[in-house]
Amino acid sequence: MRCTAICSGVWLVTTAALASAPEARLLLDASREAGRVNLLIRTTVDAPYSVIWAVLTDYNNTAKWVPGMERSVVLKRRPGGAIVEQSGQANVLFFHLAINSVVDVQELPPDRIEVKLVRGDFKRLDGAYELKKLGNTDERYELRWQGQLELSAAVPGFVAQPLLANNLKKSFEGLVQEMERRARAAP
Repeated sequence: MRCTAICSGVWLVTTAALASAPEARLLLDASREAGRVNLLIRTTVDAPYSVIWAVLTDYNNTAKWVPGMERSVVLKRRPGGAIVEQSGQANVLFFHLAINSVVDVQELPPDRIEVKLVRGDFKRLDGAYELKKLGNTDERYELRWQGQLELSAAVPGFVAQPLLANNLKKSFEGLVQEMERRARAAP
């Protein structure tokens, strides 16, 4: 079952509208396959590369701008990546689920960050952020996240897909808002 939509409402942890443009800038594709939810989300970010990369890799502060995330902490830092523990809530309609995970993050500058599950409330969680420069400016990029998630909890697919898609959308909106906020604040 596939659902493709231009997102204009809610997602990963409920968030306000994007500061510099309407939410229609986000394109989300979600599909279900054998218990897994496949997700692809992308948008255009008006910020310099250095700001985008800094926000994506600021794991200890991620909970400050990602709705629904209550905690994000680096357990171990190493060249090219980190082990990060995150916890929070995922919500869709009246369904609420506490989510805790430890992920292995591989930073592959200049354009990719891969995330794989170490342990937590998922059977599977792996994906990647990708950056692509748009046009001749250093201030506009396409940001995308693509991955597969499968919850460990017995959550029916018709609930898991919108729950995870909504959560991802809100998370993505929060990241983009922080990127654009930092870009506007830069001298």
